[in-house]
Amino acid sequence: MPHPFAELIALNVDEQRAGHSRLSLVVSEDHLNPHGVVHGAVVYAMATVANLESKVLLEDRLVATANGHYAIFTPRPAAGGAA
Repeated sequence: MPHPFAELIALNVDEQRAGHSRLSLVVSEDHLNPHGVVHGAVVYAMATVANLESKVLLEDRLVATANGHYAIFTPRPAAGGAA
């Protein structure tokens, strides 16, 4: 199934069948946040696309993400590391 948003962020749907999907993404600078790590929205998008792709085939109907949960963690230096 064509997925314009997945194409926009260069997300590849490598495998999909009812109840299962596998995606991949080659991380580029476009996917990074100002701290130089993959932006959380990219990870969330991957999870959402993977879930929806497999659900559409499993239930044979259109579905949409209505709710999600995420947590924000503050990185801390390793023991003995710089603050």
